[in-house]
Amino acid sequence: MGKFGVLFVFFLGFLAYASMNLFFKETNTLEFCTSCHTMQQNLTEYKETIHYKNHAGVRAVCSDCHVPSSEHPLAKIWAKVYATKDVWHEIIGTIDTPEKFEAHRWEMANRVWEKMKSTDSRECRSCHSWDAMMFSEQDKSAAKKHQRGKQEGKTCIDCHKGIAHEEPDEPDVAQKADTGAGSSNNKQQTADIKKADTTPAADSSAQNIVPPAMPKTPATPSSAALGSTDADDAKPLTELVNDCNKCHGKDGNSHEDEIPNIAHASAIYLHDALMAFKNGERKGDEYKNADGKVTDMNKITADLTEEQITKLAEYYSAKPFIPHSQNANMAMADEGAKLFNKKCEKCHSDGGTNPEDDAGIIAGQPKGYLVKQFAHFDAGEREIPRKMAKKFKKLMPEQKQKIIEFLIK
Repeated sequence: MGKFGVLFVFFLGFLAYASMNLFFKETNTLEFCTSCHTMQQNLTEYKETIHYKNHAGVRAVCSDCHVPSSEHPLAKIWAKVYATKDVWHEIIGTIDTPEKFEAHRWEMANRVWEKMKSTDSRECRSCHSWDAMMFSEQDKSAAKKHQRGKQEGKTCIDCHKGIAHEEPDEPDVAQKADTGAGSSNNKQQTADIKKADTTPAADSSAQNIVPPAMPKTPATPSSAALGSTDADDAKPLTELVNDCNKCHGKDGNSHEDEIPNIAHASAIYLHDALMAFKNGERKGDEYKNADGKVTDMNKITADLTEEQITKLAEYYSAKPFIPHSQNANMAMADEGAKLFNKKCEKCHSDGGTNPEDDAGIIAGQPKGYLVKQFAHFDAGEREIPRKMAKKFKKLMPEQKQKIIEFLIK
């Protein structure tokens, strides 16, 4: 081959390389990825997430999550070839209506999750890496979960499903949620829960809750138990713990049907809950304590310092949790277990018993308390995390009742 032949081949190679890079660049843009009609649902959901708008102004677009970087050229080329199927389905209208999209959502999501799992969330790690994380700059709960995930060898998608698009329900759950009283509003759902709670069930084991034991006068913890070395500070903290015990029982294990156990919940969870009551972000229900005094958590926490709250949280987190002894409808509880595994287990692991999730211990709590909190969530009277809200609002009253029966069994 002559000199001009070599130059011609070089020019063709350069032209092919430049064309390929231009192709990758243009097909990686948000505008291109969402130009098809069938991608508008994805676009709408994505715009509501932290990947689209955040305090740092850093935006991750479709290709950042779904297309390998240039460090993996073969995988990148295959991703583009594989994506041609989307063009075909756009043409034949596989998901061209909201109804069709929802019918295929579970299948599409699982395909992406499986791919991310198989590559150890490779595209996520192009921006997020364990080594670059400053755990000290994260909130306490996130830092703890990330460090635990790193130690256990978890990958991003294990915990972060639904971070860019709405996380779908498994088909059988979705089908149940779409039947019957699907048009009931939140107030009606709340009423149905309360009705289900008070109406005798076919299974006699669910008709009554074991009457709670009368609260005993709690022992006042010593200054040493509170970990305080300041004599002036020890006394008021000791009195505060004693006041807490009047409602929540000795060491935070309640004897009342509508008052929760606070023992063994994580210090992070207890701290955040107390701060929410103190700041008025969470409304406290009125209760009568062992002295006959009517009060609520907003009043109790109003004058607490953050140092006192921290010490109270640490004190109760170290105490063992004693589950309430209650009769549950076991048939409903078995169904509730299935629902819980699909809807709740990711954040409330080990069946709602793991305090390390920083989401509170919810299994073994008194039934009256659980019913009341579900009602608060339904009525919008208690703040609910975004991911939980999406799942919770799809649950029918009977499904919520089944989950409650599972938690008390």
